[in-house]
Amino acid sequence: MPREEELPILRAFYDFAVWLIPKIAKFPRDHRFVLGERIERQLYTILENLIRAKYTRLRKAILEQVNLDLEILRFQLRLAKDLRCLPLKSLGQAAQQIIDIGRQVGGWHSARPPGDAKLYSSRSERSLSLTSNEVAWESVPRRRTTLRACSVASLWSRSTDLVLSIVEACWAVTGSRTISVGKSAEGTTDEI
Repeated sequence: MPREEELPILRAFYDFAVWLIPKIAKFPRDHRFVLGERIERQLYTILENLIRAKYTRLRKAILEQVNLDLEILRFQLRLAKDLRCLPLKSLGQAAQQIIDIGRQVGGWHSARPPGDAKLYSSRSERSLSLTSNEVAWESVPRRRTTLRACSVASLWSRSTDLVLSIVEACWAVTGSRTISVGKSAEGTTDEI
C-alpha cells in the first residue's frame, strides 16, 4: 500500500518511531541496553497495536491499550532525559508528537465503527440535522414517536457521546436502526 493511502495515525507514529530509534541508539552504553531496549520495545508494541486496530471492528480495547502504552512511553522518555540520555530539545519534540498521536488515538477511539449508522453524504445534510428541533425515531413505518427534550444542536455542542447515547436508546426502545431527525415546523426530516 502506498504511504499516502495509509491511515494518518499509522503514518504519524511510524515517522515518530523512525525519528526516535536513532536517538535511542546514541544512549550511553549503561542505559542503551535496558532503558533504550524497553523504549524500542514499547514503540514496536504501539505500532503493532495500531495495525491490529486498523484491521478489526472491535478496536476500543486495543486503542485503550495504545493510550496506556503511549503514557508509559512518555514516562520512559522523561526518565531518559533525567538520566541525561536524551536532550531536552528531543524530549520536547517527542512529547509533542506523543500528544498529537494520543489525540488521533482518542479521536479514532470515539469514532463510530463503520456500519453502525448511515453516514451523511454531504455537509448540508449534517448541518440541517444538527440544527433540528426534534428527534424522532420510527417504531413502525406509519407510527412515529417523538422525543422533544432539547434540540439536537445543543446536545451536539455539549457532547457527541450524549447524542450517541440518545440514538442508541432510540434503537433499544424501537428495535429499529432508522432514526429521523428534522424540523417539525418545516416538515423536513433526515435519516441517520
